[in-house]
Amino acid sequence: MEMLGRTDCKVLASVKTKDLFKLPVVVLRDEVAQILGHVRELRFAVPLRLIYLWGLRVSECLHVEVRDIKRAGLRLHIRKGKGGKD
Repeated sequence: MEMLGRTDCKVLASVKTKDLFKLPVVVLRDEVAQILGHVRELRFAVPLRLIYLWGLRVSECLHVEVRDIKRAGLRLHIRKGKGGKD
């Protein structure tokens, strides 16, 4: 192996890198809208939309109550979020 004009760098020839990981599959906005459009029951559609649109974790979504949604300022109060920062 030649490095910087030298051929005596045999130690570096034995160094291996970790295997590359595959990137996750990205779902397009249109595909997400199509998926969410197929959910007919309101009890499933609302939590799924909250998770997607607000970027909530499932555990955070399970604790959302109607009083947590502030429509005037487009705000959502997250209870029992990660790190306990209510």
